[in-house]
Amino acid sequence: MSTKNQHLVVTAGPTREALDPVRFLSNQSSGTFGYEIARVAVRRGHTVTLISGPTALKPPAGVEFIPVITARQMGEAIHTHFARAQALIMAAAVADYRPKKLNISKIKKTKGLDKEGGWALELVPNPDLVAEASSKRRPGQIVVGFSLDSRAQWIAEAKRKLREKGLDLMVACRLEEGKGPFGDAPLSVAFVVPGDVTPEIHRGEKPALARQLLDKLKPLC
Repeated sequence: MSTKNQHLVVTAGPTREALDPVRFLSNQSSGTFGYEIARVAVRRGHTVTLISGPTALKPPAGVEFIPVITARQMGEAIHTHFARAQALIMAAAVADYRPKKLNISKIKKTKGLDKEGGWALELVPNPDLVAEASSKRRPGQIVVGFSLDSRAQWIAEAKRKLREKGLDLMVACRLEEGKGPFGDAPLSVAFVVPGDVTPEIHRGEKPALARQLLDKLKPLC
């Protein structure tokens, strides 16, 4: 990314998909990585729109903060704000699925149980927000995705997603056995770009990784 002011849209945190008025599906994302990216970008003089799912974090000073809850709400916010930005950094952990039916009242414990006392939940897929943004962007806009995987092929999987979604860069994050990439925990990442280049693996705290990511974007926009 050039040293001149750029407008970046950064997404962060989890999304929540309601089952009923009190229950929801979500994940353990803390939002820390996305918030650190937004913080570093503002300090470097960029204009930042931070679109965030529910977290316990305070938005960094100087960002335009857009709170959302569901994946579809995040998609609407991306559509609105990425239209006037140079880059989208999709650090949010968007729920892959949502309940097919939203119950307007609290589901009773005994409702819908099968013979073994289990409860079946029917899900439908959420939109692939980063793929949609990539397919609809105008020439010159940059789209960065994030991939989280625990398998030995975590970098190969990130390369596949980069290629299929048409992204400019993929931040491949390794989920270590028995540990999560949540909160302030150190993280192993690889910055994957198009081509057969073998990326270096970086391990560090999220503020340092955020700086490295923004450094990687300098040649792109």
